Amino acid sequence: MKFDHYETTRGAEHIEDIKLFHSPYRYSTLYMLKVPELEADDIVTAHSQFEVTNDLGKEYGDPGFNVMVAHAMMIHSERVIVSHDDTFPPGDFMMPCAPAGENVTPGMHHGFRTLVGSHRITNDGDAWISVVIYAASSKAKDGDSIRVMKRYGGLSATVMRTKA
Repeated sequence: MKFDHYETTRGAEHIEDIKLFHSPYRYSTLYMLKVPELEADDIVTAHSQFEVTNDLGKEYGDPGFNVMVAHAMMIHSERVIVSHDDTFPPGDFMMPCAPAGENVTPGMHHGFRTLVGSHRITNDGDAWISVVIYAASSKAKDGDSIRVMKRYGGLSATVMRTKA
């Protein structure tokens, strides 16, 4: 059995902030990684980490407000990058990293996520892994966003090649 490893470069974030939308949510690609020359039955395991900062409301002297930050890790048969789209991009979820979220409170200020998922390949060819993120708050005003911390994370993948 052979193993290959791939990773994004430092500072590979595709966006600098996450705009807050509530209905519908808006999805953006944070990281994208190409995994080449896969064969059916290969196993891809991916790891990712990112950090966001909730500074909302503090510039006006109020206590700020919670922001729901959610994410999913996906695998695609082609390169797909979305920016504030109102539908998830096409692809499969890297399990167990289906959509999930948590509030980043003003007291936390910085919130980080570490994701791990895997996927058994069904078709030969290249694949792309992405981390898709979105955020919302019932107290957000038009134009509100939270900051993605550049160079505080990335995406890596290990491929277990099942054929000799």
